[in-house]
Formats: sequence, C-alpha cells, structure tokens
Amino acid sequence: VADAKRIIASDSEVENQYRRLIKRENANFEIRIKALLNYANYLFAQKGQTTKTLKLFDDYWHWFNRSAEFIIMQSRYYWAEGSPESKSRAIEILSIYLTTKPKITEEIYLEILGTLMTYSGISLVSQREELKAKNRFGEIKQTNYDRINSKQRQRFNELYKYPGLRLYKTVEKRNLMEFSPKCRNFILDGLTHFTEVAIRCNKRSTARNVCDKIINELPPDYHKPFVHKLRKLDYIEGFH
Repeated sequence: VADAKRIIASDSEVENQYRRLIKRENANFEIRIKALLNYANYLFAQKGQTTKTLKLFDDYWHWFNRSAEFIIMQSRYYWAEGSPESKSRAIEILSIYLTTKPKITEEIYLEILGTLMTYSGISLVSQREELKAKNRFGEIKQTNYDRINSKQRQRFNELYKYPGLRLYKTVEKRNLMEFSPKCRNFILDGLTHFTEVAIRCNKRSTARNVCDKIINELPPDYHKPFVHKLRKLDYIEGFH
C-alpha cells in the first residue's frame, strides 16, 4: 500500500504510511525491513534526500541492527553520500557488525567482508594520495607529514591483515565460479583493493598470487583489474 501511495500522495503522507508499517511490531519482520528499504530507495533515488535517507536508518537502527540486509544498505547509503565523514561511518558500520559474529550465510559474510575491504582500501589510498600531494606542494610541515605518513603505513598493514588477508584466505582454495554472481563480484572487488594494499605494504608475492589465481581460474571478463595490478608489480620490481 505504501509503495502504491507514492504516486499520488504527498511526501508527508508517504512518510507516515511507511513509518507506520516500519514501526508495527506485530507485523512480519521481513515486511518491515522491506518497507524501510523501499522508503530509503524512494528518498534517495527519487527525491534526492540523502540526509533524510541516512536519518531513516539511524532512527530504526535499534530495531534492525541484527539484520545483514539493513546493515549492508545503511553502509551503502552512507558511502554514497560521499563525504569523508560518511565514508568513514560506512566502514565503521560494517566493521562493528562483523565483530558481533552474526549468524549469516557464507555468501553474505563474504559480501560484507569484500565490501569492507573495498571501502577501506579506497578510503585509505585516497587519504595517502592527498597527503603526498600536500607534501609535494609544500602545504604541510615535514613533522606533520612524517607523523601522518607513519599512521597511514600502520593502517595499510592493519588492512592487509584484516579484512584483506582474511578475505583472500577464505577463498584462496575455492573455485570462485561456484559462488553466486552477486557474491563473486563483491569478492573480486575486495580482492582488487587487497592487491593494491598488498603492493603498498611490500607484500608483492601475495599480490601476485591473488592476480594469478583470478587470471588462471576465471573467464577473461574478470581479468582486467588484476592484469593492471600485475603490470604495476612488474613496473615496481623492474626498479628493484
């Protein structure tokens, strides 16, 4: 009913319809989750109301924080918001959820782990490149650069171990084509960013092993980012 109302009702009527359903504690849990996710999609995709979308998840976190679907989408919307603060929050949401050792399927676990690796890798590499640019243009004191650089190096090593190595070791001996296409894509995204982190941590043999696994075991459609990483490795090792 709430979905149908979106076409003819005012924004406040649509909101009231959805919130009534979401808050109806005697209703089926899956129906309530679906209502929340549908309303979030409506706010974000049709109305462009990002702040309101994020508030929706925060408002009902206490009811739905054990749902993997809720957590995945909350993190995804925070990441899509785009600010460094929201991206950091997206990473935090997934990290905290995994520390609760939720009872989820292996594929959902790998989706979350792969996404956590992707978000964490993108965020840290971006911070690293920004710091290097500031240093190059003399926009930061050397003492500050050294301090932040040291912290970032430590963080790269932490990311390499977790979630990076955890993700890789979980799938290292597995046939990736046996996973569903959706799950496989999250695994591959995570492994792409893991190889970048491994290269930056001077764990080049691990990075090469990941790339070789993908190129040797998967169809050519999946090879491009890993071929790129191998070229990067060849370039770096040509200078050593």
